[in-house]
Amino acid sequence: MKKRPWHWLDVVLWPLRPLLIIFWERWCQKKSYAWQWRNFDKDLVNKLSVNRQQVVMADKDPQAKSRQGFWPNFYQTNFGWQKVVVIEPAKEQDADADYQVGFYDAEDDVCQLCTLIRQGRTALLVGPNDAKFFAVYSDTGEVMPIRLQRLTTKSDLKNILI
Repeated sequence: MKKRPWHWLDVVLWPLRPLLIIFWERWCQKKSYAWQWRNFDKDLVNKLSVNRQQVVMADKDPQAKSRQGFWPNFYQTNFGWQKVVVIEPAKEQDADADYQVGFYDAEDDVCQLCTLIRQGRTALLVGPNDAKFFAVYSDTGEVMPIRLQRLTTKSDLKNILI
């Protein structure tokens, strides 16, 4: 697994990054974009266990709408979905570890991993289907134990140190 896999849009939009941070990310409270998510091995994720802290399960958000199609995906993931699950490394020695997060939605048969490298706590959107959230070490690709820190809303994230 690459340490920092880049997409061509990351390079093209690099000069706009300060504007995205100042104007877009504060407004929509989101720090990843559609092109930073890649398909991942759903068979591996199906074998992961909640009891061994390999996944965090999240029940669907009944108010969330489907994101099928380009514009619905854009709108729902930026403004529509409000419920978030905050996860963190389960082991103290992993508090500063570099990792990547992913999700598996069995209903839509989608499993993706974010290319952004994380440390500490991170928040993930909860959509209209039940989901499994997981993390992998960015250097080895091995599954990292995680735990649920809290279930909250995007508007409450500013009160949580992430």
